[in-house]
Amino acid sequence: MDQDEIDRYILSDTDLQRCINNPPPFKPGFIFVFCDFGGGHDENVIALRNGNKVELVACWVEHNKEAAAGRFNSRICKAQSQTEPDRRGRFG
Repeated sequence: MDQDEIDRYILSDTDLQRCINNPPPFKPGFIFVFCDFGGGHDENVIALRNGNKVELVACWVEHNKEAAAGRFNSRICKAQSQTEPDRRGRFG
């Protein structure tokens, strides 16, 4: 990404607050799960995106990297079950 393109992808504080206070209408779409590993000292985060909506599924600090990996595994499996429709075609 070129430096000139950064403004297309970063929101200002004002824009962020406007979106939080007045979110756009929900448009379901592709479903993705994102992971951010804290490396034993920062916050671990799992986020679920459905269309234009992003939900923080789990956020935690875990100093033991192996324990964090286990928790990621169990949480991702749970989040994955939310991405599969039930018999009526509804998610999670």
